[in-house]
Amino acid sequence: MRFLKIFSFIVPGVLMIACDPSQYPILQVEGHYEGVLTSHLTPSSYSQESVNADIASVRKSQGPVVLKDEHGSPRLTLTVSNVTDHSLMLQSSFGMSRGVTLALSQDSSCYTGIGDTKVTFCATGPEVSLEILSVTDNTELVSLVLHHVNPGDVALPKEMPKVFTLSDAIQTARAKSFASRIEFEHVVQAKARSRAAYLHLLPQLTLGTVANNLTPSFSTLLGSIGDLAPFLLPNRWIQADAAAQQSKAEQDTSLIMRLDMGAQVEGLAYAYLRDRKTRDLTQDILNRATSIRNEVKVREDLGQLPLGSTGNLNSIVNQMQQNLSVLNQVTVEDLATISQTLGFYDPGTVKDVVIDHETVPIGQAPTVDASVINVQALKIAPELNQMDDLIVAAHDTKKAAYFSWLDPYGDPSLGLGFALPAQVQVLSSQIQELGVDRQQLQSIISLKVTDATTDYGQALQAYQLATQGMTIQQSRLDLMMSNLNAGVKVDFFGLIGVLQDYLGGEIAIASAEANFRVARAEVDRLLLSGYYAKF
Repeated sequence: MRFLKIFSFIVPGVLMIACDPSQYPILQVEGHYEGVLTSHLTPSSYSQESVNADIASVRKSQGPVVLKDEHGSPRLTLTVSNVTDHSLMLQSSFGMSRGVTLALSQDSSCYTGIGDTKVTFCATGPEVSLEILSVTDNTELVSLVLHHVNPGDVALPKEMPKVFTLSDAIQTARAKSFASRIEFEHVVQAKARSRAAYLHLLPQLTLGTVANNLTPSFSTLLGSIGDLAPFLLPNRWIQADAAAQQSKAEQDTSLIMRLDMGAQVEGLAYAYLRDRKTRDLTQDILNRATSIRNEVKVREDLGQLPLGSTGNLNSIVNQMQQNLSVLNQVTVEDLATISQTLGFYDPGTVKDVVIDHETVPIGQAPTVDASVINVQALKIAPELNQMDDLIVAAHDTKKAAYFSWLDPYGDPSLGLGFALPAQVQVLSSQIQELGVDRQQLQSIISLKVTDATTDYGQALQAYQLATQGMTIQQSRLDLMMSNLNAGVKVDFFGLIGVLQDYLGGEIAIASAEANFRVARAEVDRLLLSGYYAKF
């Protein structure tokens, strides 16, 4: 979504739906709306903030609907008027010298039009959206999306948008992400179960124990051992040890989850940085192509170029504008995904991500040996430590089975009898199964090492080839621009083609660098180095 020119702040605004909802169903919006306003201050920087509006209460009095920020200050002024079956007039109190007439699109979902700006306005029950483009270069300056919120919905906590360094983002994901917080509770539960298992070795009372001792007999006294003297039962001690091992395994799970969450955030950040750089490069080439198109227009008007030359270039420029529009949307979605991954409710909380320090720049990256990394990864893998804890717990469970018949409250299936060997055999098989699971886990880790090191090497090779290709494209572009500046006749379509090849070369470098960073992050994760050294 896009908007008009703005300063370094977002201008107040109002939206008025001056129409009969029964006559114009597309404008049937009513109730409380909340959403995000994104302001593109420059082609490469933008800010986001939460806004809300109560459309119902204002529309009934034919007054404006005020879009406000979280502090209650108005942030945007718009007016809708002259509504017909197929069109309406949209006016903004800022940036528009006059209103723009918008026509209903063929699919009857949105209104679009061009005046001083290019405008798209959509208003249905669940959602209200608005986008305004600059006519000169088609850049997106502000986007607005509002969603209907029911009165009974629980209000989410307010979160201040901010720029995250990569280190901060990884640290936040470790502590604040939804998965981290859920796993933390699992660790708390496992520790509590382990502590309870040892505390259950101390005497305890139940109503049944009291009742049995009021009318004592051999059977009732024997049954009370489990409550009054559980420390005398060997299986209880062994079960407590098994619970302790399971608690350790749950702590390993927490570590693994936080490591994987950090790697996920790092990968998302590199994808965003790649998309942002691609967007900025596309904007730069679009600006150059637009300048060339304008030059062709002047020469066509002077009769120096055939009629229709400008139209052909307009087609190319328009395609670039469409690509830029998609990239603008992709970068917004990238940041929204990162915000959710870090555990924020508001998709606009992460305004930007910057790399605070490059662990190993691609230009200084050494080659890696998969076999060496595999040995190190298998030696320190927390996944294998977790499996070892589970195997120890399984052995404890098997040992406890031999003494379960002594426990008045023990598992009846483990009573002293002909079925006990078969039950123990089941437990032995479960231990063997865990052993096979460990071997499979080793194989998975080795596969991850192979994939990561292969991607690492391919990214280095791709970067080298892309750099060499960029040298060729730079030379071609310098020659064309030199001829243009010297007044030599230049094939403008050829120049546009060179610019597109130049952009392709730049994107190839950015993609190779992003792929390298992701592969390097995977290697760091396996070796517990880089951002994962302090985990």
